[in-house]
Amino acid sequence: MLQKLFEMYSSLSLSFQTDRAVAISGLERRLEKSGFGAAPYGLFCNHYRSLLWQRRGGWLQRIKYPAKRSVPSRSWMAYYGEIEYVNIPLQGMEWLTRSQQLGKDLRWGSSALSITVNKLSHGELSRELWRFSLDDPDSIELQDIMCVILGRHYDGESGDAEYYAILVTLRFYKGYQRVGFGRLQERHLKRERQRLEGFLV
Repeated sequence: MLQKLFEMYSSLSLSFQTDRAVAISGLERRLEKSGFGAAPYGLFCNHYRSLLWQRRGGWLQRIKYPAKRSVPSRSWMAYYGEIEYVNIPLQGMEWLTRSQQLGKDLRWGSSALSITVNKLSHGELSRELWRFSLDDPDSIELQDIMCVILGRHYDGESGDAEYYAILVTLRFYKGYQRVGFGRLQERHLKRERQRLEGFLV
């Protein structure tokens, strides 16, 4: 229900794009008072499902907020355009915090999120670009994309794991920004599974 509410809000036309985060602040406060928990930037703390959103239809444009009101790239409020939440299997989903194989737990902060970044096999991905939903494809080079795995789901028939991940690029030293969403499999990850520690800003 809350996801549908945020999806609907993302489709509204505001007089100023920078009002996107301000106009919804009242709703966030009411949700917190109603027992849903804190939802800064439209993301519920420690609720990884709320990070799994993607563009709907047209491409997203990053909103230029004033420095004092900056919105992190992991939030859909940082962009202008419609979004939708990823359809996630109800059964058999294994989230990051329950599996040591996926790296360290995400650690929530007020503006930067501590993450573990996985490198990708871009040769494999170039043959299956449908697995990507890039926020703004024109601004991203395939070879620059890495991922932060949030969870995985096992196919009961094949036994293969499908990884649900935020796609990121390096913005500055240890600082990464979100550039999209991806459904990946083991072959799309670097064989050495090199992991980098950093922050999602």
